[in-house]
Amino acid sequence: ILAAGQNGQITYSLDHGETWELLNPRIDLGFEFSMSSVRIHYISSLDTFFIGGSQGHYFTTQDFVSFSGELRANPGGWNSILGIADNGTNLVVISGSRVVHYIPLADLSNEAGWTSLVNNLSSNSGYITYNGTRFVIIEYGSYAQSSTDGVTWVNKTATGLQYMRGIAHDETGKIVAVGGANKFAVSTDDGVTWTVTD
Repeated sequence: ILAAGQNGQITYSLDHGETWELLNPRIDLGFEFSMSSVRIHYISSLDTFFIGGSQGHYFTTQDFVSFSGELRANPGGWNSILGIADNGTNLVVISGSRVVHYIPLADLSNEAGWTSLVNNLSSNSGYITYNGTRFVIIEYGSYAQSSTDGVTWVNKTATGLQYMRGIAHDETGKIVAVGGANKFAVSTDDGVTWTVTD
């Protein structure tokens, strides 16, 4: 298990969360900046953890001992990461600058492989999941977006969604988004329509 906290602190557990060790002293990647706003994503097809943070910095590891050769900086840049997902082909990152960044998993070791898209996000807030069929983004406002590949996106108005703060899916593809005002929303059609519930 890998967990991230404030000020770039990253910890890991090899025994199902019973004991934890600090990852930071074991990383020797020549950080030019301290990583903050850290987000973590496990890429199951590569058996690899992707760890990203502010200023477009990220690295990967499989065993918490060896790491990608250096701390890379995505040329497109991001000022923070709000969500990460992959579909087995592309890795997609939602940043706080209203931009979607994607990279083919085959190019993950090459920082020049990133493409950044101005994605018409309506706010500096977006959260993402891949439910086995589509990437789905929900925003702080009442908007959602979906994509089959992380490259081409379709805008959706998700009536009733507001102050969204997180999104997840189950093994059937059902998506749940949680927000403020004691509400959450459920979609069973890949984010096209949503049912809002107290």
